[in-house]
Amino acid sequence: MKISLENMSKVTENICVLFGATNIGVLRAGKKIFLIDSGASEEDGRAILQAANELFPDAKISAIINTHSHADHCGGNAFLVRETGAEIWASAGEKPSIEYPRLENAIVWGGTPPLEIQHNFFEAEATSVSRILKDGETVFNEDTVSAYAVSLPGHYFDQIGIMVQDKEALKSVFFLGDAIFGRFRMGKYWIPYTFDIKQFKESLHKIEQISSDFYLPSHGDLIEEVSALVELNEFATVETEETIIKLLEKQPLTTEEVLARVAELNEIPLRIGQYALIGSTIRSYLSHLQEQKRIEFFFENNFLRWRLA
Repeated sequence: MKISLENMSKVTENICVLFGATNIGVLRAGKKIFLIDSGASEEDGRAILQAANELFPDAKISAIINTHSHADHCGGNAFLVRETGAEIWASAGEKPSIEYPRLENAIVWGGTPPLEIQHNFFEAEATSVSRILKDGETVFNEDTVSAYAVSLPGHYFDQIGIMVQDKEALKSVFFLGDAIFGRFRMGKYWIPYTFDIKQFKESLHKIEQISSDFYLPSHGDLIEEVSALVELNEFATVETEETIIKLLEKQPLTTEEVLARVAELNEIPLRIGQYALIGSTIRSYLSHLQEQKRIEFFFENNFLRWRLA
């Protein structure tokens, strides 16, 4: 789905959502516009700028608030900064990858990645972060709209969500980044990229405890009740854990063998991009299960293998 006004929801007079491959928040506060994320590319940035100008012609984009540093969330930053002079705001842990995007690829691959994934899906154009946002910090507080940051790590190092309150409409929207995934996304990618499994589950619990009129995953529908989606994401996470345990009950396996068999069981045909993303995620699951003392590794003929503890 391409970002456009045709794929837009005006939640209140001051809070709009542009739906796309990555959903974008467009918030009007007087003469200022604040964006939540910027899409995956310059093309997305152009579409966001056009939509913002049409929605709020008397206002100007003041800042882009990046929930995290993955390229599909900050890929439009550079274009929008050049066109509008907007500032980039993000958390301390996401700042390095926004300013030096090659880090994202290096982390996912665990070294210099092959040429096939050295492109803008994994590496956005670099931009400078001018403001660091902390958990619970007021992001802005204008006459009509206010927002504060909520720490939601797990999917990535220091991801944040943004709770936005329209003071005139008395409605709130919780922009969740990739701390939770929508039903369609989970149906298509049952094993979404996750850097820290424990923190991902903790963030899911945190989301469920925070009251809001609306909740918006970056990849999903705008919803009014979040508990069922939290349950779906938790179930997918626990099922992947138990799948790995059941595989290791039969015999010790290398990391590559675990990856291949988990992909087969979930009917995921691995190509280089999925191999990198799911492979990195499986390694995170293995580390998590080892930390829980459910599994352990050992070396055999210079192969690292995993077995039940």
